[in-house]
Amino acid sequence: NALRVFGPLRPWLAGVKPEELKEHPDPLVRQAREDIKAVAYGMNYGKGDLGIGYALLDDRGNPIGERAGHQVREAYLDLYPGLRWYMDWVREFVVAEGGMMSLLGRWRELPGARGQRWEVDAAVRAALNQPMQGGGADVINLAMLILDRHPERLPMGAELVMQVHDELVYEVDPLWCAEWTEIVKWAIGEAGRLLGMEVPITATGHCGASWEEAK
Repeated sequence: NALRVFGPLRPWLAGVKPEELKEHPDPLVRQAREDIKAVAYGMNYGKGDLGIGYALLDDRGNPIGERAGHQVREAYLDLYPGLRWYMDWVREFVVAEGGMMSLLGRWRELPGARGQRWEVDAAVRAALNQPMQGGGADVINLAMLILDRHPERLPMGAELVMQVHDELVYEVDPLWCAEWTEIVKWAIGEAGRLLGMEVPITATGHCGASWEEAK
């Protein structure tokens, strides 16, 4: 339960279940959902105690500060010990090799990895996110190739309009929209499987007369 990372900093979360956050009547409790995202994404991008401390606000709207940010960050790493190992491994790898790769092995050179301390720190932050950011691109690119060659694409009149990060927007005959949506969801999961991901990727999809309506 990621809510545990806030401990005494968020006493109003005591007894609250994660599934209750989104619709909870107390705005402070609802805010915890965004706070968890801020911590998780901050860790992905290599934020330290100061960064976490200024991303999170107390009940008066002020940053919780570096010391409290350290408490949250350490609690998060204790909750997910594999992440601590990964962060240490990334630093060692980047300093030794000078870059980082994506799931498909696409290499990103990070010249600062052998520079001054602040340059190394910046390179490590970039490298922490490279397997996720670059891996996400690998997954969606492979999914587009799978869909382009799918035998039902042309009969259903499905044409790719645009790709926005991890979203695929298709124009398709309304008669086939629901069925093509299921094929797209399958293709994204299949791309992850082909790339050797141990945790299955699940995707959501919707039909609509416009991109906004389908979101």
